[in-house]
Amino acid sequence: MSSPDQSTPLKLDLKGFTAKQYAALIIKEELKLTHGQGGIKMGTNRETFARLYRRAKLKENAKSM
Repeated sequence: MSSPDQSTPLKLDLKGFTAKQYAALIIKEELKLTHGQGGIKMGTNRETFARLYRRAKLKENAKSM
């Protein structure tokens, strides 16, 4: 049982992210799944998942600048 004050370290301003991009970030960075596993979770292939994740990381990095 987790305590109520535990929260995920991934904190993002969702503005500008698509739902799929945000999901790809969670799957890759929080669940630590591979691109192939992430693709399966999202019902797509490895390449599509990798593209979603890469675009989300670019947006995340641009926001932090």
